[in-house]
Amino acid sequence: MNLKDLLDTACKAAKAAGEIIRTHDRSQLNVVRKDEKSKAAQVVTELDILCQNAILKHLENGTKDYDLGLLTEELKDDGSRHKKDYFWCIDPLDGTLAYINGQAGYSCSIALISKKGEAVLGVVYNPVEDKLYYAAKGMGAYCNERPLLASKSSSDCLTVYTDSSFKKNEQAKPTEESIARLCQKSKLRYQVKDLSYGAVMNAMKVLDNPPSIYLKLPKTEQGGGCIWDFAASTAIFHELGANASDFEGNALLLNPKDTLYMNRRGVFYSSSYQLKPPLF
Repeated sequence: MNLKDLLDTACKAAKAAGEIIRTHDRSQLNVVRKDEKSKAAQVVTELDILCQNAILKHLENGTKDYDLGLLTEELKDDGSRHKKDYFWCIDPLDGTLAYINGQAGYSCSIALISKKGEAVLGVVYNPVEDKLYYAAKGMGAYCNERPLLASKSSSDCLTVYTDSSFKKNEQAKPTEESIARLCQKSKLRYQVKDLSYGAVMNAMKVLDNPPSIYLKLPKTEQGGGCIWDFAASTAIFHELGANASDFEGNALLLNPKDTLYMNRRGVFYSSSYQLKPPLF
């Protein structure tokens, strides 16, 4: 399998989808509701479908040549991710709610995942800022053709990025208290920022603003984002030496057998491995 060729193709696919997003007339957007628990998961538009179709067209030849499986948000899981050695994992428009509301924080996301659940390739395109992030295992990470380096900062303030689900979790208060104790011990200030971004751009925000973390707490009920929300960014983080793990510090399970959701183990991104869980 030629990982470099697949990466190049995935980059072209993400850019093509981004161009559709940029030129689409938001005022004419037709919003459909799906039967899902979270507001973000409920919303789908014809734009999601247009982006997905554009991506699949670009990936078609490579999928056939290398006999790859497929998992994409707007199609039913066909189980090929458990049968093929590798599968494409696609979120054609992550952050649909942000897009509908005219806010930043949406993106196109494409990853290649092994049957064992390892992200070997990841592409994220931010059409708002025209930023293409991409990485493949052993090949480094890049943004707009320039090497992407793990950011260093002398800031004495740790930024904790969360989303609307954080405050609803019963573990939110003890988690924030633990972060406060950690920062006090390390002589750091900290701030919690609730973002209205999609999960993909929440993760990329961590790379742009060190020292920082982005977390989604474990919970028993279904939710916590799906595989496609975290697959591409995981590949980029790992290639940079930054942390993308579950809430106990274990590798993210990106090909579970009985679910697409991440709620059982949670998600924890940080700008360096020094901030990896368990922190408290």
